[in-house]
Amino acid sequence: RVQEQACACLQNLSVNNDNKLKLIEEGGIRGIVSLLTVQDLAVQEHACGALRNLSAVEEARNVMVFEGGLPPLIAMLRSKSNAVQEHACVTLRHLTSSEVNRGKLVKKMVC
Repeated sequence: RVQEQACACLQNLSVNNDNKLKLIEEGGIRGIVSLLTVQDLAVQEHACGALRNLSAVEEARNVMVFEGGLPPLIAMLRSKSNAVQEHACVTLRHLTSSEVNRGKLVKKMVC
């Protein structure tokens, strides 16, 4: 329950552009990515939602990939939750706006 509330808080904070930059600068992406593997749909939904919001900022995209975000985001596409699937899909769309990240995504999906 604590993880769910923390993720919801991060999702809410990540709507604001100043907060997005702070979360990126302070290393928040690593923690959010790690929460994608928690076996709780509510935690996954809020974590994916936070990453979706953060991925709108170009500076966050490479950080998400570097922090290992691709495999869990790809896994979230198979979630039982439509909201989780949508957040993951939009996040991946943002991440693949970079040609380098597109190649990494294809490699992760093939492997």
